[in-house]
Amino acid sequence: MNLLVAVTQTVFFIPAGMFAQVEYSYSSQRQAPGPLFWICDVAVTVLIVVAMWKIFSKAGQPGWAAIIPIYNLFVWCKIVGRPAWWILLLLICFPIFYIILCIDLAKALAKESALRSA
Repeated sequence: MNLLVAVTQTVFFIPAGMFAQVEYSYSSQRQAPGPLFWICDVAVTVLIVVAMWKIFSKAGQPGWAAIIPIYNLFVWCKIVGRPAWWILLLLICFPIFYIILCIDLAKALAKESALRSA
């Protein structure tokens, strides 16, 4: 009976204890990100929102749409001429379809600016 208890402890409790030893933290010192990180994060976020606001305004869409998370993807698809279901593709496999939309946006704005200068 003691052998059965020893085997059970070896099989079940020792591996479970090893899983409990793993700690996932955001930094090696187990501290929250510092103020420099947050300053850079806010600066990049503001830069992205300002750029999207300008792009939406240039395309004839409301600029405030750049602030609303999923709606800005809908407006972006509308600007480049893609159907609204592309939002799902962006949420599933973001990098590939993001690049495609960026290329389409460059074509759409270049065509628009070429028409204005002509």
